[in-house]
Amino acid sequence: MPVTPTYPGVYIEEVPSEVRTIVGVATSIAAFIGYFSRGPMNKAVQIFNMGDFQREFGGLHPDSRASYAIQQFFLNGGTTAWVVRTALADSYSSARVVLRGETGDILRARAGRRLKGESVDDPGGWGNNLRLDIDYDTSEPDNFFNLYVSEVSLQNGREVPVQTETYRNLSMAGQASNYAVEVVNEGSKLIQLERLSGPRGTIMMP
Repeated sequence: MPVTPTYPGVYIEEVPSEVRTIVGVATSIAAFIGYFSRGPMNKAVQIFNMGDFQREFGGLHPDSRASYAIQQFFLNGGTTAWVVRTALADSYSSARVVLRGETGDILRARAGRRLKGESVDDPGGWGNNLRLDIDYDTSEPDNFFNLYVSEVSLQNGREVPVQTETYRNLSMAGQASNYAVEVVNEGSKLIQLERLSGPRGTIMMP
């Protein structure tokens, strides 16, 4: 409040300081934005170690300086990282394949997964290493089928599975508890399914 002098003397007026206290923040938390070989695009994903980084974004990549920065961050005591994968909008697409049946195209499978309840694409060349297989060795072959999803790597000219997912006794009945689209989309870290046709039918690989 301004002081109103009434007689000669020394007056003291207190005014708010413009100096703000710097609050300390944890140095074990960091954010990284850059190119990675796999992972959802333009979404922040929380990771806690290099194992998480390997699973979510494919680990170290020779063309990704950010991937090595993340490795050094954890090696030097970092505990939590928020990672965002970026790229030019038209430079990546997600691998996809259509599963056909007697009545035409039935399902489309694309490289992706469910992240925080949302189905997201996972673009990049890694999706070309996905393999899908279907059989009818089920309790009701006329109604159910099994789906096998594998990610492979080429070693000495042979495809070696890196990780696999198995979904048994899937149904194409939309109201069923084992409805293929819902079961796979909720559980898979590799693909997401989209239904293309209404009628049920035997599903065949292309």
